[in-house]
Amino acid sequence: MTLQNEPGELSKSTGFAPYYWPGLTSANFLNTSENFITSTMSKTDFVSAIKDAELGEGKMRGVRVKGKPVLLAKVGGQVYAVSNLCPHAGCQLQSGILTDYLVMCPCHGWKFDIRNGEYQENHQTKLQTYKCQIEKGKILIEISKNK
Repeated sequence: MTLQNEPGELSKSTGFAPYYWPGLTSANFLNTSENFITSTMSKTDFVSAIKDAELGEGKMRGVRVKGKPVLLAKVGGQVYAVSNLCPHAGCQLQSGILTDYLVMCPCHGWKFDIRNGEYQENHQTKLQTYKCQIEKGKILIEISKNK
């Protein structure tokens, strides 16, 4: 539907004077708006957590990123990030034990793979995982705005 009102003319349906934009249809307007929103508003953000030097090889550290409890672990020079809360009883995994790529919950011994968040006894149970990157000596974590 093409906007028909001339400048200054009131809309018959709303009583307001809309902006006049010749050739603009409501479908074009919606597509333009969606494209603008998509291109200007990121659905994810990489957020600085800690300095890379603060996380040693084979070590873990709990941090809060945008209010979310996140466990950082460095294995083989790679940084991994998963939820810092065990889904079984909510214990903080940062107090657990890291062996290779497995973190063991300090409360009941549940073991999770930090590469994919999978619980080793039931691969359907998973921790939330986050992408990491290191830039200018800082560990950055990608946090989705939808989660």
